[in-house]
Amino acid sequence: MGQKLQTEQRPGSLKEELNTLLPYLEEMRKRKLDRKNQFFNIIEQIQEVSTEIYGSETDDSTEIVVDENDLSLRRLEEMQTQLQSLQKEKVHLILINYMPFLLNLGLSRHAYCLLLKGGVRHSKLVIS
Repeated sequence: MGQKLQTEQRPGSLKEELNTLLPYLEEMRKRKLDRKNQFFNIIEQIQEVSTEIYGSETDDSTEIVVDENDLSLRRLEEMQTQLQSLQKEKVHLILINYMPFLLNLGLSRHAYCLLLKGGVRHSKLVIS
């Protein structure tokens, strides 16, 4: 996409110039729509996890709006980091809420600490 387009300045070439630029314009529109969809998906996931953690303070019919003025990769990465943080918080809260149940099952305290530190994917349950 970083190509410079050179236009010719001759009479009658505007239509040709437009036909030359249209594929680039369509590609840019497609990339913008793809990026907007990435933002939409991240925002949707953030809202879902936030609702699971904090409860629903708004009705479920709230429409997700993406700020088209900032569709930068930097902003997308910030939102992905926010989502990962919320997901870790959710796992932590789930484990804390289930601690008495897990201890009643005989889960060793060491295994429980491993779960809290690394999450479910990084630990193996040790039943004593």
